[in-house]
Amino acid sequence: MPPRALSAIREALRSWFPRPVAYAAYLKALFQNEVDLRLLSVLCSRDEVAIDVGAYTGTYTIGLSIHSKSVIAVEPQPRQAEALRRAMPRNVTVIEVA
Repeated sequence: MPPRALSAIREALRSWFPRPVAYAAYLKALFQNEVDLRLLSVLCSRDEVAIDVGAYTGTYTIGLSIHSKSVIAVEPQPRQAEALRRAMPRNVTVIEVA
């Protein structure tokens, strides 16, 4: 399959199923390449608010939302901020600012 077609399929899945795709990306990163995600359970508290500056795709935002009371995700790119709003759980507030 041509790379352009695969890219179109990925983009369609992200728009149709934003939350499951975001959680799948989090789990993939957790077990493959982002070992820092494993530290969030130690660094975060269920009684505190976490801040993710430069949230981008939300991989760390999801991890923080699991281990914290709530999360403030700061993302300056309008398109990414909108994608985060659609994909993140209820305890995440997305702020679009640089």
